[in-house]
Amino acid sequence: MAHIPAHLVVLMLLPFYLNDFLFMKFQSSFGATMVVDYGSRILAVLPLAVWIAKTRSSVGERWFSPMTATPLIKAAVCLSVIGIVVGRATNCYLDPLFADSVLFAYPDYPGVYARVFDLSVGLLLVAFSEELVFRGMLLSWCQQRGWSMPMAVLAQCLVFGLIHWSNGLSAIMGGALWALAPTIFMQRYRNLYPVVVAHFLTDLVAFS
Repeated sequence: MAHIPAHLVVLMLLPFYLNDFLFMKFQSSFGATMVVDYGSRILAVLPLAVWIAKTRSSVGERWFSPMTATPLIKAAVCLSVIGIVVGRATNCYLDPLFADSVLFAYPDYPGVYARVFDLSVGLLLVAFSEELVFRGMLLSWCQQRGWSMPMAVLAQCLVFGLIHWSNGLSAIMGGALWALAPTIFMQRYRNLYPVVVAHFLTDLVAFS
């Protein structure tokens, strides 16, 4: 993989932090919230696509290392269980403590079709974009900088947790804790497929 410039990482991270300001502005409108949510994720991934095209960099061996079906399935199941447990624990123990810190809550679905679309296509976009940016690009950038494994894992988890800032302190802490297992897995096995699956299933359980 080619050297990852710092400005590329910043360009990919910014949409995840700035979109929350628009969320708070349009939080009464489901349609506007979804446009901001989906659009910001597409904007976050676009710089990566341009960079890959320009540098002809291969990310396959870095983010999609060969794994047979059985280990992939086992990893996806284990990471999903861990993610769901962390999510449930966050809801039960942290949400009540920091309820006053919530600045934004997603509006209710206007109908069954919107619900089905968001819980399928929407959550797949969420899982793919966030894992590509955080467990893919950001973690690789930390490794290229020569950071130790504990430092890279900690930094990536904190940065990931902070993208949930408008959802309150419990969401920040829960997100950082959730990211721990996928980040360690990526450090060791370098395969995003089970991480994306686990992210999707964790969010599906949380939002259903």
